[in-house]
Amino acid sequence: PSKCVGVRQAFKEEKEEVDKDLQHVGAVAMESVHHDLLFGLIQDHKDEVGEDEAPAELDAEEVGKTERRLQKMGFTPKQVKDAMDEAQTADPNAVLDHLVLHTPEELLPNAFKERKQPPPEEVLKASTRQP
Repeated sequence: PSKCVGVRQAFKEEKEEVDKDLQHVGAVAMESVHHDLLFGLIQDHKDEVGEDEAPAELDAEEVGKTERRLQKMGFTPKQVKDAMDEAQTADPNAVLDHLVLHTPEELLPNAFKERKQPPPEEVLKASTRQP
């Protein structure tokens, strides 16, 4: 029983740490069962990868290609560099995922901002108007 209590306490502490890390992401609403599943997946990934590994050196050519590609999409050089540092990769898809998930919406390029849709009744009214 005491071993089980220790495991639960460790899980609770890790969950609190992840919760704290996710606070900067913004409003993410999900049921607690999904939150626990996500937390478990993150922990499994940390166990597989190992948290204490030194960051790998990124290929300068790949870094340059990724910077140019994402800057053409509208991201700033600082956003791209910071995302590569945090994601520890120059893979453009991984860096783009990181940028879209961690950049506040007001700082995203226009192509990545959520488009505000008119209410359905406004769309219906506009489509039935006579010229």
